Amino acid sequence: MAYNTFSAVAGGDIRPSRFVKLSTAADHAVLEADANEQIVGVSSESTQDAPIPSASANAAEAGDQLNVQQIGTIALVEVGSGGVTRGANVKSDADGKAVLAATTGATMQWVGGQSLASASEGELAPILISPFPHYPALS
Repeated sequence: MAYNTFSAVAGGDIRPSRFVKLSTAADHAVLEADANEQIVGVSSESTQDAPIPSASANAAEAGDQLNVQQIGTIALVEVGSGGVTRGANVKSDADGKAVLAATTGATMQWVGGQSLASASEGELAPILISPFPHYPALS
């Protein structure tokens, strides 16, 4: 997997392997993406602290530096409700997890990328990060 990253400041707590968006509150800052938001990449796969009791399970906390895997790379993203299917377009849910983008309806979908494998909720799926707006009603 390619790991081309850029460094950003966490605008809040960011968990590992989540879609992230640009912060509108500060330059060079990112936040976990919310449901169907435009993304700029994926947070680091690792936690900021060693996996020991009482240690932070976040990739970064507010004010910390965070490596963000960027557009055009393959990143592991935690899968949300309903799972994902290989080859399908995925978007962010309310927690920055990958979920299937709608294929019907009039609501524009901010696709975050394409899933390269099928995965169930809670698993990590390799996602080719390639954000774009998709209009299902025009398909």
